[in-house]
Amino acid sequence: MLNIVAKDKFIRNASLDYSRIMEVSTIVDDVRYRYERALYEYIEKFENIDVVGKDSKYKLWIDKEEINKHSTFTDKELEYDLLIAKANIERFHKTEIEHSKILTGEDYLLGQKIVPMDSVACYVPGGKAFYPSSLLMTVIPAKMAGVKKVIVLTPAQKDGTIRREILELSYLLGVDAIIASGGAHGIAYAAYGSHDNLFFKGVNKIVGPGNMWVTLAKKLVYGVCDIDMLAGPSEILIVADHSANPRNIALDLLSQAEHGEDSIAALIATNEDIIKKTNEHLVEMTKNIERKDIILASLKNHSMATVVDNVENAIELANEFASEHLEVIVDLSDSEIISMVNAAGSLFIGNYSTEPLGDYVIGSNHVLPTFGGARFSSPLGVYDFYRRINIISANKNYLKRYGGVAIRLAKYEGLFAHANAISKRLEDIK
Repeated sequence: MLNIVAKDKFIRNASLDYSRIMEVSTIVDDVRYRYERALYEYIEKFENIDVVGKDSKYKLWIDKEEINKHSTFTDKELEYDLLIAKANIERFHKTEIEHSKILTGEDYLLGQKIVPMDSVACYVPGGKAFYPSSLLMTVIPAKMAGVKKVIVLTPAQKDGTIRREILELSYLLGVDAIIASGGAHGIAYAAYGSHDNLFFKGVNKIVGPGNMWVTLAKKLVYGVCDIDMLAGPSEILIVADHSANPRNIALDLLSQAEHGEDSIAALIATNEDIIKKTNEHLVEMTKNIERKDIILASLKNHSMATVVDNVENAIELANEFASEHLEVIVDLSDSEIISMVNAAGSLFIGNYSTEPLGDYVIGSNHVLPTFGGARFSSPLGVYDFYRRINIISANKNYLKRYGGVAIRLAKYEGLFAHANAISKRLEDIK
């Protein structure tokens, strides 16, 4: 099942697909200049929803007043589970809250003022299915950062309405509004704002997972607003030695393969027997499994496994791969493993730290960098929803002490007006 490759061939055989960038660019520009008129056309075309018909139930905007009508969960068991997940996510993200920092000296005051963003759109895939985890993972850190207006951007159902569960969870999380749209057109609308709604001129940042159309649209609107990351297909890499249970390895590889046909499932093992036994379990488990076609396509086209000499070399290779999800199941202590791993979206340690715990309930954020992005970016967190303002206050003594240095550096760069702004002040002091 797993494609066995040599160590030097252990690289991704997939990449972000930019083949539709021109199509997405056309959609984004159309919504930018024609606002709701274009948006409605794309919703009808791509989401197959009647938005303007006489009997249509569709509403583009669901405001706070409408959300507040859904203060009671219909499904009490779901409510219980979501409350547990919410509490754990909030507990984890409390460590990420930042505060303004001021450094004072005899002649100066320096620092940074931490300011929450004014508005954020949290993209939540929907329409055919309900993804409460995406809603939890994006809205909670934004709210904890103090974002003034948190908007959920999600497709409506075929009848034009928003799923009841999304409305109920949005109330629980304190969502300020919902925009009933998905796809590249929804991303463009969130970025550029409304023609009809004078109070909506676009958000400061768009976060959350989506398909390739969503990802490409986020790439195109970056600069008009901020985005979290360019996320590709889901991926998991497992590092295993003799202490790992091959059945558990197989289970977790399948948990990521079911995301999509382009999902990546990979294994680095310290002996061939681990791969052999894992493959035996995969063959048995995929005989009668839901989403079988998707899983088999993922394993056939985007899975891989390799053997290395020891755990140290395995983790070194894992660091080069920089996976979205990294499971390390080896005979080392947690602290030893943590010290060795330096590139992963999320690190799961041991036979019982299965990746789906991170998706739903343990509290860490599951919006993670993919395609090696863990080498230079981080999981979504509270810190993503802040702006930082540098603060500088210097008195005349500071100017006398260091003004000459600044003048010389400015002249070295040929910026004489910069130098003059300092030298004239020094003349006043004298």
